Amino acid sequence: MGDSTVRKTNIRIVAATNKDMLQAVKDGKFREDLYYRLSTVQINVPPLRDRGDDIVLLARLFLRNFISQNRTAEVTLTDDAQRLLKSYHWPGNVRQLKSVIEQVALFESGNSVDAATLRQYMPSTRETALTVQSQPNFDYNAEREQLFTLILSMRAEIESIKQRLDGVGPTSHVSSTVHELKRDTNPYLDMGKAGSDMNMASPYRNMQSEAQDLGHVDEVAPMDVEGETVKTLDETERETIETALRRNNGRRKLTAQELNISERTLYRKIKQYNLERQ
Repeated sequence: MGDSTVRKTNIRIVAATNKDMLQAVKDGKFREDLYYRLSTVQINVPPLRDRGDDIVLLARLFLRNFISQNRTAEVTLTDDAQRLLKSYHWPGNVRQLKSVIEQVALFESGNSVDAATLRQYMPSTRETALTVQSQPNFDYNAEREQLFTLILSMRAEIESIKQRLDGVGPTSHVSSTVHELKRDTNPYLDMGKAGSDMNMASPYRNMQSEAQDLGHVDEVAPMDVEGETVKTLDETERETIETALRRNNGRRKLTAQELNISERTLYRKIKQYNLERQ
């Protein structure tokens, strides 16, 4: 292409269409120069409804092939059934004929099929027209844009979840799921709610809230509440992971599933807390 040197090639191009290409050229929908490059030998194949006796021959061929392959009983078509085949408009062309004949061969095995029976397997012209007219006009470009938007939104959500589970950043040291497990095992973290119910203040919750505002919730020092030592988040997390490992006999995959975190995060936590022996 674009070279002045003659180069020999040995190719053949076979192009097929169900459109009137000359009309498409006139309407400006197909390049005229490309049409004459491709249009060397034209073979016009008429639609099935215009092929007369070929319809019956094809029907017999499809019947014979289906019966031979599936070893079903013989099926015969009466004269009025053959006339119906030739008069039908066949909007689905040869593929529809094959589908109809195979249904007849399957459900009418061993019978002689007349026009009334055959008509049950062929949708009428009116039904087909109503089906085509009732199809909505989709805006494929708008639908594609909506799909792309949905995919990008899901991708952003997945990335956000991965960052929270993998503990990316200095303020996300403990995964959300482990934090929830920790809250179940340490009631003092919920003393804010209890304090509001009993009209009493919780100094630990106040310190925790201030630390969260500063982005250093993991750095809150342990303190005594009613004479009991409050565990740090690190200690609670380590204990939770260690208990889960012991409960699953050291199987890390099951442990990660129980804690609802990734195995990668679990491996990192095990190394961080020196739990390799588990």
